[in-house]
Amino acid sequence: MRKTGRRDVLRTGLAGGLAGSLALAASPVWAKGEPVAIPGSAMRLTRRIERDLPGGQRFAVARSWEIAFTRGGRGIAVSGKQLSAKVEAPGDLTAIAGIEEQRPTDGMWPILLSHEGVIVASGEGMTADARAAAMREVERLIAQKRLSPDEAQRHRAFLARLHEIGDSLFARLPGDLFFPRGEPLRRSEARVLPDGREGRFKVVYLAFPAAGRDWLGEARREIVTLVGGESLRARESWRMEPT
Repeated sequence: MRKTGRRDVLRTGLAGGLAGSLALAASPVWAKGEPVAIPGSAMRLTRRIERDLPGGQRFAVARSWEIAFTRGGRGIAVSGKQLSAKVEAPGDLTAIAGIEEQRPTDGMWPILLSHEGVIVASGEGMTADARAAAMREVERLIAQKRLSPDEAQRHRAFLARLHEIGDSLFARLPGDLFFPRGEPLRRSEARVLPDGREGRFKVVYLAFPAAGRDWLGEARREIVTLVGGESLRARESWRMEPT
């Protein structure tokens, strides 16, 4: 059985702290307001997330979609189709990155907003079939390359982290992502990690509307996990602009 090291515990804490911090950021700070004006043509939405890896390495995932806003009786529907996907990873993990780049995101759309622009419902994250197919491909690569047990575990763990990002893509969005109205969020909280130590998680979220418009121009979020003298960072950015 593989031992759980200090960095593994820190990484696990980051995942838990990330989930909690995103949930804290997800509640809009207003209740009811005037209906927002929506874009009259298709927009390009881009999301990029970067995370630290043990050993000072990093990886990044960037995806872009063409999206459209349609107003109906129940609110605003946001439909989307993926335009591109790019995963930047350490050299020995590029094959795993390629698997993630091929993963479709069609199931995440549509997203339903209230007439005031608040997210009220979204599609699903990774399907069970997509997850199983990715795992089969990883095992095929491991066997083909005849990787050592440690390297095989490194590949499986990296795929798991990519799946983590895929699952959280729309699971814990700030409620005002598409039509930012809230104040900048800065929050810090302590959590007990699986090994009993206390970790501190800091989150900063900033969102800005496009110039002269109601809708999103750019949003940024950073989560820092601090345990003892070690830290891990997760950075996320969203940008929306005309196609």
